[in-house]
Amino acid sequence: TTERLPESRKLELNAYLTKPTTRLARYPLLLEAVLKHTPDDSPDKTTLPKVITIVRDFLRKVNEESGKTENRFNLMQLEQQLFFRPGEQVVCKSFYLNVRCSHTFSNQ
Repeated sequence: TTERLPESRKLELNAYLTKPTTRLARYPLLLEAVLKHTPDDSPDKTTLPKVITIVRDFLRKVNEESGKTENRFNLMQLEQQLFFRPGEQVVCKSFYLNVRCSHTFSNQ
């Protein structure tokens, strides 16, 4: 696994994948603080709320896609752990992976 590699500093892969999104989540707070201290006569006073909305919408989409990707990753890990008896037939449909499969396992 990734955390065993010296380069990973004993962090799991998931820690590296979520770090950029946690940084993104701070931007609306920063922009709201800037807005709070922006003079009323500044053109930024009307632009900043629009930018905050755009950033929040983007973050919502990032969170949705991250969740979907994490689910796909978890399903792939589970699939790798499955073992079937010789001659056993398996029919599966994965919503997240958008895959249909049918396997008959033989003695190998």
